[in-house]
Amino acid sequence: MKYLRKSECLLFACSVIVFSSPVKVDAQDQHRIAVLDIQGQGISRPEAETLTNYMRIEVAATGAVASVKQSEISAVLSDMGMEEAGCTSPDCALEVGRLLAASHVIIGSVMKSEQGYDLDFQLFNIETRSVQSVVAHTYRGDLDGLIMSLEKIAWDFMDLSPAPEGLQDEKQAPDPVLVTFTSGDWNIPKTITFYGVNDDIDDGDQTYAIIAGPVVSDDTIYANIEPTDVAVTNTNDDVAGITVDPIGGLQTSEAGGGDTFTVVLTSEPTANVSIALSSSDTTEGTVSPSLLVFNAGNWNIL
Repeated sequence: MKYLRKSECLLFACSVIVFSSPVKVDAQDQHRIAVLDIQGQGISRPEAETLTNYMRIEVAATGAVASVKQSEISAVLSDMGMEEAGCTSPDCALEVGRLLAASHVIIGSVMKSEQGYDLDFQLFNIETRSVQSVVAHTYRGDLDGLIMSLEKIAWDFMDLSPAPEGLQDEKQAPDPVLVTFTSGDWNIPKTITFYGVNDDIDDGDQTYAIIAGPVVSDDTIYANIEPTDVAVTNTNDDVAGITVDPIGGLQTSEAGGGDTFTVVLTSEPTANVSIALSSSDTTEGTVSPSLLVFNAGNWNIL
């Protein structure tokens, strides 16, 4: 993911605006930020609305700002005699922000292309009437993965790093899968496919959950429903052990001739494993090295 940034410039003062000057928040004066509807090209309107809702959730999740409610934005746009989907210009964004008494406004677009999805988002400072930050990049992947891109954009605008919740271990996939229901398919079951992730550690069968939610919708009833998470068990296929090969038939000679054998572990250890080697009769033979140390990086290397 490539981000291009330059220093802040006043609106219309430069022809190419690709830069970042994050929101700096006084703890005693929390900013209000309005996220206007994401403009979608090559994606459906319900998909664009869902992405907008996720962006609003992530802006609020930063804890640095207050996200202006959808109802407030809709009311202002209605008074202005326009639909939110039509507010795409800098002038409109600045005026909406002023009427909302917001400190900043975010507008953005997601356009499907041959390379993936082109994202272009702008953060406007209402007080200075300037473009304070812009993020533009191409996301290569499916539509579901765009949620993580929107999360990063929201936190980047706040100059913060997200702290994902619910990731108990590396076996859980960090990218959420987006499932969208509309008035036309709300009663048609959607099949969700998930897979186990392999490791080399003998850690037994591990339980985890497919986390459902949050729900985002302008339908206030559904927006307040918390789906049930799905419990899953990832079956272990590793067994801890030490393989010595060969264990017999080796020969040395009093002329100094030697022989070899190998030692490896059968699963990845979670800490160093040390194995001491010694001869039962040092008048007949010696061994080198006298200590083997295995770790996560060399446990299966001969």
